[in-house]
Amino acid sequence: MITFDDGFRDFHTEAFPVLKEWGHTATMFVPTAWIGDQRRAFKGRECLTWDEIRGLRNNGMHFGSHTVNHPKLIELPPDSLRSELADSKTELEQQLGEKVETFAYPYAFPQENAEFSSAFQRVLKEVGYSICVTTRIGRIKQGDNCLTWKRLPVNSCDDLNLLEAKLAGAYDWLAGPQNLIKRLKRISGVLRKTEGGALSENE
Repeated sequence: MITFDDGFRDFHTEAFPVLKEWGHTATMFVPTAWIGDQRRAFKGRECLTWDEIRGLRNNGMHFGSHTVNHPKLIELPPDSLRSELADSKTELEQQLGEKVETFAYPYAFPQENAEFSSAFQRVLKEVGYSICVTTRIGRIKQGDNCLTWKRLPVNSCDDLNLLEAKLAGAYDWLAGPQNLIKRLKRISGVLRKTEGGALSENE
């Protein structure tokens, strides 16, 4: 499975021709606020238009939700989180004329926060998603939770040998350090808040 995030125009101009040449398909996850009938820009880069997305869909590409505005979902109140998931799904379904059940989590997925992860997955199901991909590093295995699928990052620094190594599993070990770093950041954040609270009380 090949996935792309953010709906940038260069998916159409650069990635799609290569995918088509080699007979591959892919899924692009788009934040719908940055997709329009006229060209819009996100993060300083041009995005796809709805006409281009429909054309790509007619050529075998797939599209899923990446929220409306690409926010950090963990920072949103429950109602806003639900709106980001539901409204983007509705817009995609109206524009594509088909059911949309896939979602990509924007920014780092907070798997260390069990309470948020559980609540988030519950909203995904209620809104109507059946698959969610995240920034967790690794390959999908039989029995994995379909709402917290891992992915392998690929970028311009990868050569063929590194890409082959990632696909063979040589990159999976980084999931451990990634989880540890996230846990340490979460603990550090809690300690800072506690210290800040103590200072306020002393003042």
